[in-house]
Amino acid sequence: MDTRDTIGVKRMSFSSFVFAAGIIETIETFVEPYITQGIDLLTGLAVWLQAAILVGAAILILIGLFTFIKKTYKMILVLAVIGAIGYFLYTSGTLDGILGGLIPTTTTTASFWVHILRALPF
Repeated sequence: MDTRDTIGVKRMSFSSFVFAAGIIETIETFVEPYITQGIDLLTGLAVWLQAAILVGAAILILIGLFTFIKKTYKMILVLAVIGAIGYFLYTSGTLDGILGGLIPTTTTTASFWVHILRALPF
């Protein structure tokens, strides 16, 4: 059943809306007191101190963003190296002895599942 409104935008079903709304409300009720307390604390300070806190928070957020990018970049490089090593081992035939029973020789889907099921221990 396609749930599109009159302008063609897909709408969420009622059950998924209730589920998502429950999660969002739970998060809001948990976080809202902390946000209110932080805003009240911030508005009670002098304007120059508010600006200094916001600039400091912005600097910390940027440092965290660059650190995340740096670590993610390293992870992507490590995964690329591992993938290249795996591809080299697979194309050179080194893994044929290890994975010989799992890799099908034909390309049909049925024979693939037959090979997989034969390799299982049950």
